[in-house]
Amino acid sequence: MKKLWLALVALLLVTMAVPAIAGNNSSVGGGVGDRLGRPTSLSATATGVSGQVALDWEAPDGLVTNYEVRYKTPASRWTRVSTLSNDTTFVVNGLNDRRRYAFQVRAVRLGDNGPWSRRDSARPSEDSTPTPTPTPTETEPTPTPTETTPTPTPTETTPPPTGEWWVPTQGERFQYQLQGTIDTNVDVGIFDIDGADVPVSKINTIHSNGDHAVCYVSAGSYENWRLDADRFPDEVIGRSNGWPGENWIDVRALDDLIPIMEDRAAICKAKGFDAIEWDNVDGYTNNTGFPLTGADQLAYNKALADVAHDIGLGVGLKNDIEQLEELEPFFDFAVNEECVQYNECDEYQPFTDSDKAILHVEYDTGLGFCPSTEALGFSSIVKELDLFAQPIEFCP
Repeated sequence: MKKLWLALVALLLVTMAVPAIAGNNSSVGGGVGDRLGRPTSLSATATGVSGQVALDWEAPDGLVTNYEVRYKTPASRWTRVSTLSNDTTFVVNGLNDRRRYAFQVRAVRLGDNGPWSRRDSARPSEDSTPTPTPTPTETEPTPTPTETTPTPTPTETTPPPTGEWWVPTQGERFQYQLQGTIDTNVDVGIFDIDGADVPVSKINTIHSNGDHAVCYVSAGSYENWRLDADRFPDEVIGRSNGWPGENWIDVRALDDLIPIMEDRAAICKAKGFDAIEWDNVDGYTNNTGFPLTGADQLAYNKALADVAHDIGLGVGLKNDIEQLEELEPFFDFAVNEECVQYNECDEYQPFTDSDKAILHVEYDTGLGFCPSTEALGFSSIVKELDLFAQPIEFCP
């Protein structure tokens, strides 16, 4: 009993210097022997006070003594603060009003840390209610309601809550095959394969083996051999992306494109796939023939994430290195090509910090890179660029 008391006193002394304000709504459950779970439903909201963001979340199962909060801008390292109680609200102070911050929280029990929650983000100056105009003197008329400055409308889509869909596990072996007859005998837990070409019988075999199937769909290009190619208006078809019969598309045309992608996702669902990989979703960084911006791409990619989640499928983000920070809350895992070749693997920290899988492939190289990507929690393989079933090499 004396040792437990000393541990509690030490924890209190460590956290006394934290420059933040705790809230209320405490929740404690379970026993000391239970494994700490992940806090859920994290929400970050500007309070209207300069430099301040309020957080609230759902407590995990099990006894919690306090929480640890961390936050960062896209260009900074994480800053960590500890709460003084098991309350599930917290206010972070001293932030830069002009910066957007990502936030995460995890449960603590006498120094034992649970997994980090999913991220949410906010800018202290955003979505805040303007300071009220002082009450007029008797010589001034009272402003009419139309003169009151309205509260700004949020400009960002709210990340989806955790749903009832499958997501891959960090480090799980996978096969990436987009050509040829699907070989279901490869010793992996995940098959990332072309959704349009594979028969239902192959998906059934994958599932009967206890494995999962990811449906490959190119969401950012027009492919002239697809059965639905005639649904793409001429005005949304841009320059060639380098592959025969394939062109970039104008992702600003949401009204034209999202219905097509919804139908493609529905086919994946009907065949029994567990998740979707949306490919070619970084057109704004390429010469597409359209003046695409980062904001255009973000809007399209977030809409694609919703398309998958709305029908109960997990969703993977293919490449789009420059927008990983903004898109991580919306996607369940990532698929990357050649981050070792281009020295970009560390950019996936937003996903790996949230315990999300990275399905990573390098082309036509050896396995010398494996220790570096294993340390990051990646699932790494080496393939040839044509992506037939073989050859394939796995990081051990």
